[in-house]
Amino acid sequence: MTTSAIDWNWPGARWWRFDLHVHSPQSSDWRGDASATPQQWVEAAVAARLHAVALTDHNSSGWVDRVKAAAAGRLAVFPGAEITTDSGAHLLVILPEEADGGRVAGVLGACGVDLAHPQNAQARTTKSFLEVAEVARKSGIAIAAHVDGPAGLVDRLSGGALRAAIREAHLDAFEWKGPHTDVRSRFDGTDPSFTRPGGALAIVQSSDAHELDHIGSRFTWLKMARPSMEGLRLALMDPDLSVQVGDGGPADPNAHANCVIEKLSVTCTKHIGNGTPFEVSFSPWLNAIIGGRGTGKSSLVEFTRLVARRESELPKFLRKSFDDLARVPASRGDLGLLRNDERGESELQLIYRRDGARFRLRWNVTTDVIEIHFHRDHRRPGSVGRCDRERYRVCCSAGASAASEGGLSS
Repeated sequence: MTTSAIDWNWPGARWWRFDLHVHSPQSSDWRGDASATPQQWVEAAVAARLHAVALTDHNSSGWVDRVKAAAAGRLAVFPGAEITTDSGAHLLVILPEEADGGRVAGVLGACGVDLAHPQNAQARTTKSFLEVAEVARKSGIAIAAHVDGPAGLVDRLSGGALRAAIREAHLDAFEWKGPHTDVRSRFDGTDPSFTRPGGALAIVQSSDAHELDHIGSRFTWLKMARPSMEGLRLALMDPDLSVQVGDGGPADPNAHANCVIEKLSVTCTKHIGNGTPFEVSFSPWLNAIIGGRGTGKSSLVEFTRLVARRESELPKFLRKSFDDLARVPASRGDLGLLRNDERGESELQLIYRRDGARFRLRWNVTTDVIEIHFHRDHRRPGSVGRCDRERYRVCCSAGASAASEGGLSS
């Protein structure tokens, strides 16, 4: 069973739902309600469960500032444009979130767009596809639009010109409409005559929406810490691990195990959590704690074991090491990492999630009793009870693993 909690901002990367090709009524070929407002445009993107969109009107920046204002705090909007090159092939330029309409207009001007008549979808620049791609990529992200569809590379170029555009253009990705499998090999690196020297580019899918109801109808999952230009660029550079098209992919690639640890808090132990609690937040996937010898890596694992009361699962040859750690030292030189003196009492708290619910375990050295708090709405505690050992398992520390391997080998 897997779970995906949209309210949990865990550290590290996750998958974000992007639509990298969306139009507004600013485009002359907009087919939807011409009176639609930027607020309605944003509402449509949010309703489509998108996390980020690129506003790419034809040769125009007219709606950029209005959409960004309407989306503030709700949706990541990357300003951009769809540019018609001299051959008629379309190219998407996507700028950083902080770019405004003026900056988009500047890029359009550098690409040779006639800003006096910008929003005409048929208006062409005087520059070639390769030239526009070079200008676009210096400014942000450059994506060859709907390469297998009308006004795409296959439709507008052929022979050596098509080969040069695929192999040599300064691009970050190809946008694929599908299911035109007969020409896909030219873009995915399987046709040697079209292979790019640096390897195949990412292939993305987008809605190319020209009406509100179509926004987000096609999308791409991209993996990064937070939607950003740097995150977008890095994800497209690593398509095998960081790009998943919406069609045919998992319903939610953020789905994770149904029982995961969210956070460990350590207060007033011998070396950790003095003055203020020491907190470690975890990802629902692989976590690595890195540090020099004696910095407390193994202690954090054993504190997790202690607050979860899972010490009984340790084999006998490891139990003594745990007991030596999980006690208050009788004297200055004695073993033990816990504290119960005039400077304070050791306390451990563990927050974990199970089946979509959130729980907090609390252990104090004085009472040596585990309290379990059930957070019904993930914001305020509900019932309090005792710990259930079967809610999750705790892995061994590096030291324990090494000892275990040694014990097994002997």
